[in-house]
Amino acid sequence: MRLPPFIRTYRFLVLMVIGLFTLNIVLIYHMLHPDNRRIVDNFFLPMTSVDNPTDIDIASSEEGRCNVTNPQAQKTLARVQSDQCRRLITTAACSMQSNTFIPTALPTSCPRSDRENAGRYLGCFADSRNDRLLRGSAMQLPRT
Repeated sequence: MRLPPFIRTYRFLVLMVIGLFTLNIVLIYHMLHPDNRRIVDNFFLPMTSVDNPTDIDIASSEEGRCNVTNPQAQKTLARVQSDQCRRLITTAACSMQSNTFIPTALPTSCPRSDRENAGRYLGCFADSRNDRLLRGSAMQLPRT
């Protein structure tokens, strides 16, 4: 028995709605997991040289001018197979040894401050004598 076209259309629509609803529930459950939340938060942060090793200038690599002494870097270099990765790791290790490996921005897990949150306490290292979670914990240190 062949169903009328409008019933087939409704069946299709009902199946699509059920499928999309199920997908939505799975995604919501997936995003509630703390590890996944951190991934999403970091996704919207600006990329830094720490997060994106291709930001390191390969042309100015210190490969020939630096002796990598860090044991972890040496073990990593022993496992690396491509020359590009070897140059990136060597450049990063040499920069760390010479204290010049400074990222352009530090990653943060603090909520973003926008117009909605203007003037409100957000957490993440904000402090105020009037709005403190542990009242009575302030102390005066002597000035020397």
